[in-house]
Amino acid sequence: MRTLALVVTLFLLVGCDGYKKDVETVCNVRSHVKIPPNSDDEGQIIGGYLFENIHSPKAKKVFLSLGTMNNTEKLALLRKEAAATGVSPCPLADEAEAALKAKAATPPPAPAAAPAAPAPEAAPDAGS
Repeated sequence: MRTLALVVTLFLLVGCDGYKKDVETVCNVRSHVKIPPNSDDEGQIIGGYLFENIHSPKAKKVFLSLGTMNNTEKLALLRKEAAATGVSPCPLADEAEAALKAKAATPPPAPAAAPAAPAPEAAPDAGS
């Protein structure tokens, strides 16, 4: 019985450490992948790297849920998991937060001007 308790404890510790390593991988993903400038495949490149390099079941479950979230929810989840595992700093969260702030500070584009009304036609000259 004591051996079983030890095995379970070791399994939990390894699992937790594995999860922390996975959170570190997510937070530092940009230092591991090279995104070509102006790439439309940025999300796929990052997702592919994370799919190959995240190993703990908890991390797979948590970070696969990101695809169903908006950017604010993604940032909150990333910050929460980084704090819970003691991962600091988290460059990906910092970058996401800066992008959200920049987007919020950018005024929306002005509405397109309505087309000008055509000028009224001049009345024919009666004196000609």
